[in-house]
Amino acid sequence: DVYKIQYQRRVHGDSMNKIFANTITFSLLLCFITCFPKERVEKVIESAKRELMTQQKDSSHWIYPAYLGTNFISQYYVVNHLIKHENKTSLDGRLLKELLLKNQLLDGSWKQVPELNKDEGEIDTTIYNYWALKVMGEDPNSSAVMQKARAFILKKGGLEAAQTMTKFWLAMFGNYDWDDIGYIPLFIFHREGLMSLFFAKNFVAQWVYPHLIPMAYTRSTHVTHNLGNTFSLNELHKKKAMPGTKPGCFGPTRSDHERMIERMLEIQQPMGSFGAYTVSSLFSIVCFKDFLSRYPDTNYRARIESATEKAYTFIEWLYLKTGEGAYKGVLDDGRFWDTALTALALAESKEDVQKLFQTVEYFSKFQQPNGGIPYGLDFEYAPDTDDTALAVTFMCKIGLKDNATVKRALAWLKSMQNSDGGWAAFDRNRGGNWILSWLTSVFANSAEAFDPSCVDLTGHIIEAFGTCGINIANDKDGFIKDAINYIKKQQANDGKWEARWGLNYIYAAGAALPGLKRVGVNVKESWIAKGIDWIVTRQNTDGGFGESTLSYADEKWAGRGVSTPSQTAWALLAFLEVRDVYHLETAIERAVSYLITLYEKNSTWIDESSVGTGHRKILYMQYPAYSHTFPLIALARYLKM
Repeated sequence: DVYKIQYQRRVHGDSMNKIFANTITFSLLLCFITCFPKERVEKVIESAKRELMTQQKDSSHWIYPAYLGTNFISQYYVVNHLIKHENKTSLDGRLLKELLLKNQLLDGSWKQVPELNKDEGEIDTTIYNYWALKVMGEDPNSSAVMQKARAFILKKGGLEAAQTMTKFWLAMFGNYDWDDIGYIPLFIFHREGLMSLFFAKNFVAQWVYPHLIPMAYTRSTHVTHNLGNTFSLNELHKKKAMPGTKPGCFGPTRSDHERMIERMLEIQQPMGSFGAYTVSSLFSIVCFKDFLSRYPDTNYRARIESATEKAYTFIEWLYLKTGEGAYKGVLDDGRFWDTALTALALAESKEDVQKLFQTVEYFSKFQQPNGGIPYGLDFEYAPDTDDTALAVTFMCKIGLKDNATVKRALAWLKSMQNSDGGWAAFDRNRGGNWILSWLTSVFANSAEAFDPSCVDLTGHIIEAFGTCGINIANDKDGFIKDAINYIKKQQANDGKWEARWGLNYIYAAGAALPGLKRVGVNVKESWIAKGIDWIVTRQNTDGGFGESTLSYADEKWAGRGVSTPSQTAWALLAFLEVRDVYHLETAIERAVSYLITLYEKNSTWIDESSVGTGHRKILYMQYPAYSHTFPLIALARYLKM
């Protein structure tokens, strides 16, 4: 036990010329420091490792299905009636109803994902769940559940305030006028002639294109089915609902429709999905049904019927047959991401390397010809930079930096760097422009249309390069320096960085700082000090860190929220890289104490509040893998240091 004088170095930067301020404020704090007992840390690490090993599949990989909300199951329940599969699905309506009634909030709303920092849910989530309950037989007039939900929806603006994606589904049932939904020009799906210059697949994000095709088809054809009052939501309109209209006489031709169907069919993946997603697959099935009814003589019939069967099997699997993920809204498979995280956590915590060689072989098996590693099944056509980076970091951690799989992966990652120095998830230079933003504005409130560089991915990727021995000292091409400059330019005046794929500023710091340190950045530089200064002030009284989904829209929530294991681990990962420079012993010990105490209490780590980002300000995800892995990585590094 010792007394230590600690100081927190605060650098007050001038936002105009970005130089050190003339004075440095020292905050002196006399603290009674007791280093956290090593034995307790080691015991938790060993227990967490055993937990991971018991969850391994086929001695090679891990699966922790990420989910986006039961409202997607509600949507599926309703749409099954439109595509005439209500008697074919294995969806248990009674179980779904039980989940919906259990999770409704007092104000009548539902949350899309767990969010302890919010008192109310979202309008779109509530619309879908209300709709499903109505179809199940809940009386909108006599049921208190329905009355409260309707009141919430109307208070938030009614169906008119819903996201565009929701309005598409509403319009298919006659609950919204197609003409009140923005039009998607069909010329962006031409691959021939002058119009090929606007071919959407070459410009929008990987996740957009599979949804954009069926959305364009349904909007151009005004697909509408009247299934009766049970499916009607007229009571949720803020203003008087107007009847839907039919396409004008100068609408799309049969050849236009056939082109759209061909575009859908050509992107179907081996597992049956269209682009790897359940929603795009369900959308496509609706389009196929409509097309066959319009053109019963089509030569596409056999292909469409086969494709529909495969797509339906894919949807049923992810929505209803994913174990712990069932009925939670699993929209895609992410086993390679889960495996990369878990393998890295085990490698960091000194798991027997022999037990991890089959995981190396697993990555080698699914590595694509270009060197990239995908996010999950049916993503093979679109490898992901983040998955590839973490897999590389894992393999280098166990001494395989000269492995052929690693070399191919690093070469691909290097080729994927954007012109601004950063990296995006799936493609190069897909950050969009004003013309593309205008063309895709119809669904801007439903998804992010582009795939720009982001700090979190860039941090993970340079950490992979640094772990494999590539840094600013031997960076002959200057690509590492370009990445560093990108991260530096993305920093806000107060020191924080925004993340794209995790919540949010804390996630960015936990990715950027280890990456910067690994490639040789001097952490004494003022901009690094500013980043540390910001995150230190976000520690909660319980020693943990948390951040709300609200932080993307409201600055006051930046780095603020109920503590979670994952977000605490991200902050700890940042601190550990600079602890010798900034004397963060107190902050580190408190974060470690939070993680250890929580594990000892529950025999595991669980994020009670969402920590993943699907689309900023729009849609969020819960990644169960995160709480199993990031705290273990952080504690293992703590023990080493």
